[in-house]
Amino acid sequence: MHLFHSRYLSDSNDHVLDTDSALLRFLKKEVQEEDIALFATYDEAATGLRDSGRQWLGYFGSGLISRLKYRENFLMVGTKALAEGNAIEYYMASNGKEPSFAPPIEKAGCFAIPMGPKVNMEKAVSAVLTGKDIEKGNPLENCGLPSPCGADTVSAAVHTGQGNEVKPSICINGNIWMADKVNDGGRGFNIAVLDPTTFEVIKVTHMDTYETDSTDLELLLDSLDEGDIVVAVVADEASRKLGTGARDALNKVGSAFIQNLRFRDVWYFVGQKGIQGFSRIEQLSYAGLNDQWPKPLLAKFCIPRTIPSSRIMIDPESSRNEPRRQFCTKYEGYTEFCNPAYVDEHLKAIPISNNELAGNKIFETPIIIVPGINHNAFVNTLRTTLMQPGINVQNVAVYWDEKIPEYGELATLFGFQSEKVEGSTSYAGFENLSGNTSLVYRVQDFPGLAFLMRSPILQKLVDSWSSCCQKRAWSGWDLDLLEVQLEMLVPDVSRVYRTPFFGGEGLSGLSRNLFLKPRKTYLDTKTQSLRLEYLISNDYENFLQNQIHNSIVLKPAQYVDCIKGDDQPPNISNLANVPIVIFYQQHDSKDYRLLLKICHCFGLVIMEDGKPRNMHRGMLRFHYQNHDVFVVGTQTAYFDRLTSMSTVLSTAHFHGSLAAHPHIAVAKV
Repeated sequence: MHLFHSRYLSDSNDHVLDTDSALLRFLKKEVQEEDIALFATYDEAATGLRDSGRQWLGYFGSGLISRLKYRENFLMVGTKALAEGNAIEYYMASNGKEPSFAPPIEKAGCFAIPMGPKVNMEKAVSAVLTGKDIEKGNPLENCGLPSPCGADTVSAAVHTGQGNEVKPSICINGNIWMADKVNDGGRGFNIAVLDPTTFEVIKVTHMDTYETDSTDLELLLDSLDEGDIVVAVVADEASRKLGTGARDALNKVGSAFIQNLRFRDVWYFVGQKGIQGFSRIEQLSYAGLNDQWPKPLLAKFCIPRTIPSSRIMIDPESSRNEPRRQFCTKYEGYTEFCNPAYVDEHLKAIPISNNELAGNKIFETPIIIVPGINHNAFVNTLRTTLMQPGINVQNVAVYWDEKIPEYGELATLFGFQSEKVEGSTSYAGFENLSGNTSLVYRVQDFPGLAFLMRSPILQKLVDSWSSCCQKRAWSGWDLDLLEVQLEMLVPDVSRVYRTPFFGGEGLSGLSRNLFLKPRKTYLDTKTQSLRLEYLISNDYENFLQNQIHNSIVLKPAQYVDCIKGDDQPPNISNLANVPIVIFYQQHDSKDYRLLLKICHCFGLVIMEDGKPRNMHRGMLRFHYQNHDVFVVGTQTAYFDRLTSMSTVLSTAHFHGSLAAHPHIAVAKV
């Protein structure tokens, strides 16, 4: 920008203005009405030119500035308060599809002055009242304080108003100086400036930074004399167009909290030009959830000639708990936890109440929380846990269902460990391979998800982690390396509904079988109490032996065509309501070739390592067409040597080797 004086045509300095704030400050403060301003863009000017900057160029007569876009060019000659459209201006748009630079603009010639009609600029600049222009409102003894202030102090009271209904007010030395009908008090910033020697109100202004830019506020603060006292109140909403420059200017006169002012927050402050550190007279009240109006602030105090300050930022009376606010905005139904009156309370552990218990082992005990379906009950459990004196939040773990991710977010809000659990799932828990909601198996597998175990077993698992357990748990872990007999309990009906697995692994046949195949869960059927009475080791063995002994034997002829791929699985729905047993031949205890073919026939999942899952001492058990089915190999402890071999599936039933049959592939063992 280049300036000329219109009367003398004297030359002024060039000014390069690369921000909207710098442009506004210059146009408002430096340029006089008699000046002629020459404007020209260079390189890229549209990005940093906001609506307020374009509006002010309109006050210099521009009618084309609204068109300016990325890397386009603009040239203009105008004067302050010139009616829109009367400036001499040229605009050059980019002529390429890509964001290339527009062609340059070069003009020369003469123009007449004055350039055109003038407009009233009173509404363009926030009025700063001084002297006799300041209206004195009604008196208020001691500004509401119970007694007069002492020497070298003056009484004051500030009120931020109530939402957009009750206007703000400022009382100084027993008189109202800012209110609804006093000096235009209202939305945005309401400011009174005091002389530090006489406590006289020397400036009053109202700046609506919801509607207009905050450059006027910057200029007012810049114009203060050393020692001037600033009393400021924010009402209704003031953050929308409050720029960084104005926040920084308020920070320089002692504000610590203005940087945190957001939509509909209210604030009051007493600062001073030249203050060292942060004022001790400042408070901020945050808007509620979903932009609800905040709690109004009302304060009465005595102002000294030198505002008390601190080198360290003073903690506000209230603070914003942003993570909790975000949670409550995202999820519904948390009536008490998300109550606007408490939503900004921070969740902190209670310190130990009895110092004699410090160092007690009880405070090292791990705590596991498994939430149910009542989310408010879960929140109360978390709050109760956090309220236990001496609680170590790092020792509290919340295992939450993958279908309810908000539980994981809640655990994090409370500072607890958060672990997603995919649930207890049967590898045979598909729609046609499960259904007994009371049935529980003992199997020699490991869940790899949420579990409880004795610490020596856990230590063996940790010690062998790199060799046993690098795959996903459902792909199979080599538990033989643990050198312990390890079993887990698995329900026949899965306790979780699995959703499709995405990612590279989700493309494998194993993942498709596990995650995409329709699965029956406890959510789909009426759940019965789990039968746990036979699960103790010896009792379970006796139970299995008795079940197998009283089973109906399914002969090979009834399912061999299914194994060959020539038929569907056998229909056993009409058989008596007793268990079913299938016998197959083994050469040794690790020979699972025929077992894998039986699994394939019935649609059971076959893992990548070629070993079936849900095995117990070499025996496989699942539920099919309302029958418990036991698949027993000849090398297991459950095979009776007196059993007729005609009831045992063998390679002879295929009239040749397994490898020779076109429908059967030899499994890796």
